[in-house]
Amino acid sequence: MDQMYADLKTFRESKGRLRAERDNYLAKLDDHWDILRNDRARSAMLKNTAIHALRKLGPYRAVDDLLHGKFSMATFSGLGVALGSMQRSPIKRMLFTAGSALLGKLFGGNEEGKGFMENILVRVGEVVRKFRTHQHEEEETIMEPAEMTDHR
Repeated sequence: MDQMYADLKTFRESKGRLRAERDNYLAKLDDHWDILRNDRARSAMLKNTAIHALRKLGPYRAVDDLLHGKFSMATFSGLGVALGSMQRSPIKRMLFTAGSALLGKLFGGNEEGKGFMENILVRVGEVVRKFRTHQHEEEETIMEPAEMTDHR
């Protein structure tokens, strides 16, 4: 800013260029303020901020994952214990707790990136494939009858 100019002409050119930069910056700032004055834009920004803040909370993430079909063994077991604890009879409590543990073992937990229903479909597909290969192997072991020959 303490720059010395050789003549008045270069000073005025520099002053004009700096004023143009300032006016451009002020126009951009006015555009930002116009966006912030818009009720819909403020509402969208507030909603977006609240959603991001909620997603960082552990309990919200656990419920959100469960609703989207993702589960962990701890969540599955915890649900079984919670449902079991609401039952009055000790036998029902035991059945709910054991059932949740059994289902957790049956599905083998959450494979990385797979949801609950996808995990079930993969397991069903494996069973069907095994059945088909077993059936195909049995068909191969059955001997085909010898061709009937014509005796003339």
